[in-house]
Order: sequence, then C-alpha cells, then structure tokens
Amino acid sequence: MGSLSLQLVLLCTLLGCTLQDHVETDHSKVHCGVPVNITHGHYEYLTHHDEDTYLTVIRYVCDAPIYHLEHPEDATFVCTDDNQWTNAKLKHKLPECHKVACGKPPAVDHGHFEYITTFGVDNYLSAVKYTCDDNYHERDFSDEGVYVCTIDGKWRNTDLGYEFPTCEKVVCGRPIVPLEQHQRVVGGHLVHNGATPWTVLMLGPSGTVVDGTLIDHHWVLTSAHALHFLNLSREELKEKLRVYVGIEDAREITAAHQVHVEDVHYHPRMRDAYVYRNDIALVKLKEDVHFSNHIMPACLPAHDYAEEGKTGHVAGWGVEGTGETSRANHLHWVSLAVANTTLCQAFFNEHHPGLFPADAPDQFCTQSLSDGHNVCPGDHGAALLVRDGDDYYAAGVLSYDEGCAGEVYAVYTDVHHYLKWIDGIIHPQ
Repeated sequence: MGSLSLQLVLLCTLLGCTLQDHVETDHSKVHCGVPVNITHGHYEYLTHHDEDTYLTVIRYVCDAPIYHLEHPEDATFVCTDDNQWTNAKLKHKLPECHKVACGKPPAVDHGHFEYITTFGVDNYLSAVKYTCDDNYHERDFSDEGVYVCTIDGKWRNTDLGYEFPTCEKVVCGRPIVPLEQHQRVVGGHLVHNGATPWTVLMLGPSGTVVDGTLIDHHWVLTSAHALHFLNLSREELKEKLRVYVGIEDAREITAAHQVHVEDVHYHPRMRDAYVYRNDIALVKLKEDVHFSNHIMPACLPAHDYAEEGKTGHVAGWGVEGTGETSRANHLHWVSLAVANTTLCQAFFNEHHPGLFPADAPDQFCTQSLSDGHNVCPGDHGAALLVRDGDDYYAAGVLSYDEGCAGEVYAVYTDVHHYLKWIDGIIHPQ
C-alpha cells in the first residue's frame, strides 16, 4: 500500500469513515477555508502546508507553558468533504485552551512558603519553597521543600509528591540522616547532610581550632583546656572567639553561620590548662540559635555511657592524619569504643606519669575500632556522641590524646559526672 493510501486509512480511522467513501469520490472541489485560530493557542499544518483542500490535517497547539488542552485527542482536525474542519470527538467545535493554575499553595502549621518564581503567580511550572519556622523542621525533604505547579494543576514535591510538609518541633539528638546510615553512603570520613548538626566550630584569633557541641539555644559544651590554650582572658574570648554553627565545610563559612560569645564558664575546679581534671567549659552565645535540619542540639546524657565496649563517634575539624599540621577544611568523623580504664591508665602512666590518675571517675578513655581511625589534634573540645534508641547523647568531651595513631588512647571528661554543674550554669537559681 502506498504512502497516500496509508495516510487515507489513518485519517478515515480518525474520522470514522470508510476508505471507499474517500477513494471513489472526487473531492477536488472541497475547500475548508483558512482554519480559525483559538484563544491562547494557534494551529499548525501537519500536511499540505497552507492549503485547505480535502484531507489536509492541522493540529491546534496551546500557548505554552501556561495553557494546555485537557484532552490531546482534541487537537487534530481534518478537512472533510462537507468543507469543514472536523475532529473525531468535537466534530466542528473548536478546542479550548485552559490555563494551568494550581491555586495558592496551602498554609502549613509551623511553616511558611515563598515564591521562587514570580510572586503570587501559580501557573504551570511556577515554584514555591516551603520552610519550617524556627525550631521546627521537615524530616522528609531532600530537595529543600520546593513544590512545582504541574500540568495537572497540582503542586508537587519530588520527595512528598502531592502531600504538603509537616513541620515537627526539633528535639535534641535526632539528625535527619543518622550517622550510621551516612557511613554506608560515604565510607565513614566526611560528614554531609546534617549528620552531626550539633557540631560547633570555634576559632581563636590565630585560627586555632576549638571544637564544641551545641546543647541548647544559647550554650556550647567544650573543653576548658582547649579554650585556655588560646591564651585569652574571658573578656578577650567574648570579643575574639569566633563561633560558627550549621556548617560542614569551613571554606563555606558566611556571616549567617556566626554567633557571638556572651560569656565563658570554666568549671571552678579546673586549675590550669596542663592539669586535665574537670576539663569542661560552657560558652554562652549572645544570639538565640534557631534550630533546623542542619542545626540542632545534642542530648545531655540521662545516665553514664562510659561503659567499656560502648561505641560512639566524634566529629571535628582536627588535622587529617599523623604528621599533618593544618586543620581539615571539611568536618570529619570517626567511630570509637570506650576502652578499658585500667589499660588506658597504664598506658598514660608509662608515657605521661600522673596525667590520668587512678582516682579519676570523671574521665574515661576511647580506642579506635578495627578501621584504625582515631581522633587527632584539633579535635579537642568535641563530644563523643553515643546513640541510644533514636537519640544521640554527648557522653564525653575530648580532653587530650596521643595523636592520630590508631593504637593509642584518647581521654574524655565524663559529661554525666557534671550534669549538676551544667544545669546550674544554664538555669541559675
């Protein structure tokens, strides 16, 4: 069958006719005239360009992207022997282009939206971004809460589909991506996607790193000796200590990440920077830190997690390995286990007599796991986070270590031992 005959068969199928009707009849005098344009649309020829003769085919197209035909089969018209443009469904009635509009996006409790595209326009491909209010977050977003007006006239999000976000109150110790899950994704070295949202970066005037842990809207838990080594008075710390929250790459620091210091509280029984007992401090922040997916506090321990064999993780900006001198640009983390106290004390008695005395119930040690990773210089002040159920608890504050080698120990201040002091500072009578 030739191409013309095949074309006739297809057109007859479209119009519900028989091939004989059109082959045996002379249609040379059939003229349907210039097609009529439609509102918010136009026509285009599919055959016999600019002709109106028998079996000429046109297609109506709506003005993209705002207008569309609800039914694609309404688009094609053929010049028939009654001298009219005909559609199988609509007959001689012209199609209508409908405006795609999703309407105003709905409000959500404890959240709001803003237009990414033109303000107030809810047409096809318009986009809005939902954001939870301060101290609330949506746990299921991976694309930052963007909704796009789709061709079916509905707002749609990549993750949630047509469901709108539910903003939950941020609670301590529950990151969006738990670090154990994160480890399977990236191999257990770099922190991404808010896996440790309580980690705080503090920098002295010369760039010296002190790590800390956010435990409240206004409070950072850290090591007293790490602050003391900056050789700044409490008044100078208020002015010169730079504190950053919600970051994972130090090269991406902006003013939005910085909070200012209102005061520094050392434990009253900390004698000096070279005696590591009572090595704990609290930094009070001037601004009220607003919690989100990337900024939230760690929980304070409800009981003592310094049990031999208990595993946890430490995240910090310390040097990346033995022999390195500059801090890491990206936040790193390592898994560690609480070590046998007797063996740890024996190690330090051999290498640093008197540094870790036997009567030190306020301290405990960790050692590396089978992967050989360990904490490094520059990680001091960071917390050992232990997971209990769905929550992470700041079990200890890194006080001192013997370097990055996997076979050595690191010593921590046991946070549970100091809960009464912490509560008295944060909630004074």
